[in-house]
Amino acid sequence: MGLNSATNWPLDVPADIPKQQNGIDCGIFVMKYADCLTHANCIGFPFSQKDMPYFRKRIFLDLHNQRIHVPERAKQMG
Repeated sequence: MGLNSATNWPLDVPADIPKQQNGIDCGIFVMKYADCLTHANCIGFPFSQKDMPYFRKRIFLDLHNQRIHVPERAKQMG
């Protein structure tokens, strides 16, 4: 089973995904889902709608202060 074609990709749909409760936080939910899916130390999805004001502020400050996470491996390569 090759993974070169998306039709061969395994499908795993977690049942415990937090749900957005408003019409403005969809992007932040997507970012948090991706963050959890790409970090092996993230168990489940440990956030909810009540955490969104914090994440909105944190994202703003990270963008404003030009802070991004650069993994050590990327620093060595670049």
